[in-house]
Parts: sequence; C-alpha cells; structure tokens
Amino acid sequence: MYKKTISTSITIFLKLIPIFYIIIFGVIVVFNAIKNFGSNVFYFLIISYILGIIYFYFVFLRIKEIKINDNYIYISNFFNEIQIEKTEIKKINYFHLHSPPIIWLSFKNKTKFGKRISFIPIIFRYYEIIEELNNFINNSS
Repeated sequence: MYKKTISTSITIFLKLIPIFYIIIFGVIVVFNAIKNFGSNVFYFLIISYILGIIYFYFVFLRIKEIKINDNYIYISNFFNEIQIEKTEIKKINYFHLHSPPIIWLSFKNKTKFGKRISFIPIIFRYYEIIEELNNFINNSS
C-alpha cells in the first residue's frame, strides 16, 4: 500500500546540522578558550555553544520522518521504522511561530520512539498537513 510522506524531505539533512554545529563551533570555542580564556568573549561563546546544543537537541535531533496511509502512521528515525495504527494517536500539537514549524504527535501508549514524537512538515504545506492529520485521526474505524 502507498505511503504518503508528510514530513519534509530534508529531515535527514536537518538531523545532521547539530553534528556540524557541535564540531565546527566547538573548534572555534576551543581555539578562543586558548586565546581569550576568562574574557567576556569567551563566556559569550561558551554560553552560546551550550544554548545552541540544547536548541538543536530539542528541535532537530528528535525529529522523525512521518508517512501515512489509510490506516497506519509510519515513523522513522532513518535506522528503524515503526508502524502505528491511527487509532493510537491521542493528540496533535503544533508550533508555527518557529522556523521551521514543528508538529508533535502524542500517542495513547508508549512507542519505540516514546509517547510523543515531533516532525517538520513539508515546507509551505503546514496547514494542509495539520488538517490532513486531523481528518486522518478523526476518520478512525
């Protein structure tokens, strides 16, 4: 049966951004620490680096690839894919004031990826995907 992808096609790229950030900005922080240890610039870079890691963890490292068909939702982290019945979706939350917008799906029972997963919808189809997901779970048999 055909699986329709509702998450952005650049999900895998977005999951790699934090890795590049940690490496590149980490090297900058280390070289600056050697040169300017104890200065205001050093503390600013350390705080920015830590806040960046926290931001990237909560936004990009936790996103999943999402596909749907008539009765199931398929969730993938690119290593594993699980299939969940649409009746297991408890709630849909979204945050569109952030770029890129994020959608969270909450489940009735814990899944391999937890009770709540997040994904970034296809660009410029954010509201369509919210409506499609609401119709998807409201038409449960």
